[in-house]
Amino acid sequence: MISLALFAVVLSADPQVERLPRLLIDPDGVTASGISSGADFVGQFHLAFSSVIKGVGIFAGQPYGCAVTRFPLDELKKSCAGNKSCDVPICHGCPHNATLQYDHCKQHPEWVVPETLQELAINASNEGKIDNITNLHTQPVYIYRGTKDPCYVSGAEARVIEFYNRFVGDGGRNDGGLIAYEGSIPSMHAQPTIHAGSPCGGPYDGPYSYLAHCNYDGAGAVLNHMYNSTLKSPVKTANLEFLKLFNQTEFFGDIDPGLAAEAYVYIPPQCAAKTMTCKLHFWFHGCGGPDRFYNASVHFAGFNEWAESNNIVMVYPAMRSWGYTHQTLDGCWDGYAQTGNNYMYQDGIQMATVRRMLKQIAGF
Repeated sequence: MISLALFAVVLSADPQVERLPRLLIDPDGVTASGISSGADFVGQFHLAFSSVIKGVGIFAGQPYGCAVTRFPLDELKKSCAGNKSCDVPICHGCPHNATLQYDHCKQHPEWVVPETLQELAINASNEGKIDNITNLHTQPVYIYRGTKDPCYVSGAEARVIEFYNRFVGDGGRNDGGLIAYEGSIPSMHAQPTIHAGSPCGGPYDGPYSYLAHCNYDGAGAVLNHMYNSTLKSPVKTANLEFLKLFNQTEFFGDIDPGLAAEAYVYIPPQCAAKTMTCKLHFWFHGCGGPDRFYNASVHFAGFNEWAESNNIVMVYPAMRSWGYTHQTLDGCWDGYAQTGNNYMYQDGIQMATVRRMLKQIAGF
């Protein structure tokens, strides 16, 4: 396991903040993944921009639109709409003055009806709020749940798989079908690694709490699935000189999206020199933001080692503590409409902000 002393040394480097560069990016090589609230967000981001995002990895995330959708078995609570600290301010299908329990999809998967969410996505596509849903037919999806995850109970991942089953084809891939699922690793609510993190089944370990030392390469698993098992083996240790801070504020619109001022990007040298066309992968952290778990995950989740050997540019957007809800104050990505009704559509403030990042680095 990487020591906390080394972690402290890494963070003390304080690299210069740069502008996110324009690079040569393969339009067919743009993918994304995330953990926890980042998994919720990346599922939305994938559907909203599936003409550009060609594959997605979901570590402990819920199906598209699930957090704000009422199902017949849902147990409702009094609406908190209008309260700045409201955790579920919007509910599709709720009666007046009622809303949903927070995390009902992750804690009560038996309530979830995937067909309802499929229709929600189809309608959003037909209305032009997200890209054409038929794009998903040829795109890989990787789904992960640790067997000891207390936040994302058994069965929650099955609802995600059922959601994608309607849209994703059979594939014809080197590694089997387009939908890959790993649910046998005894991790808690964390992304599994070979070499770093908390003990695999817990307890959580400070800044390493979103990483689980499980002898399973979660980064390698999702990247290999995204790129059809065509990747070279990772380098033993990533060269952190290629990990740069960039300014996120230039991508903000008129409304504060809650992102941090700075975030990391890992750019292999041939990609930085623009001597070749490179792949691009976005990774979205879970709650906790840069003050708690983000830095350890960026440095030690294992993505950079694969990126260096395969010329994959890694972008790690970062949230900050902001707003009034428990989730925004904890630096979570919005999977609960706390930034508005359009949170899961192309014009959602966080969605549009990250899309501008992608356009800056890729040119499309």
